[in-house]
Parts: sequence; C-alpha cells; structure tokens
Amino acid sequence: MKLTIIIGLFILLVISLGFNFYPKQIEIIEEKALLDVGLYDWAINVDNVDEIFFEYFIYNYGKVEAKNVKVRCTLWDESGEIKTTVIQNVGNVASFSSPFQSVITDYTISEDELFVSDCFVESCDDCDILWKKIPRLVDWYS
Repeated sequence: MKLTIIIGLFILLVISLGFNFYPKQIEIIEEKALLDVGLYDWAINVDNVDEIFFEYFIYNYGKVEAKNVKVRCTLWDESGEIKTTVIQNVGNVASFSSPFQSVITDYTISEDELFVSDCFVESCDDCDILWKKIPRLVDWYS
C-alpha cells in the first residue's frame, strides 16, 4: 500500500514538474510564403528557332500569398558557361498552389551543343525561398 502511494506521489511530482518546464505562452511564428521552382522542360521555339522557352512549376508551400515573385531561368553549356538567362516577373502566387509558367528568351542553338538548364526563385516580397535555406544550393545559385 505504501509503495502504491509513493509511486502515485512520484508520478504527480513528475507531471507537475513537467508542466512547469513548458512556456506559459507559445510564441507564434509569422506566417510566410515558402517558394520553390521545379523546371519542367526547355526547348527551341519551333515557330522561331532563334528563341528558346523554359517551362516550370512554381510551388508555394505557405499559407500566405507570395507577392512580387521573380524567377530566373538559366541555360549553361557543357563547360559550365552561362549561355543565356532570363528573369520573369511572375507577380503573385496563391498560397498552397503550383501554377505552371513559361518564359521565352532569345538564343540560337547549334545542333552539336549540349546544355543544362535550371530555374529558381530570384526574389519575392516578404517570403522565404527554399533554396536559400539549403547551404549547398546557396553556393550553386549565388
């Protein structure tokens, strides 16, 4: 009987001490848009071979609309030299959305060249950009 009472008191003590370690008021973190871009494809414009276009999805994982979003798309050759880059002003991106976008830029491609392309969020107003939170990507995109 004494052992049961001691164990019960011990459990009450642990529970009461545990509640004292939690803050009385939880700090609410400011909600922001969280943006990322996924390149879908790039191709030569069949109507004008002096143009290429990039197609991509822009993802907003946040609960808040992203405002004044700008996306940069770049084309590199096989040696790593930038051949062309274009910045598109996307505007606003709704919360929890992934709109499909495309942008056209002038560049003539010869048949024997190999390329790598990528698109990423360049900037936005009062939002978080996913690649800026990943150190290896910061080195690549900066």
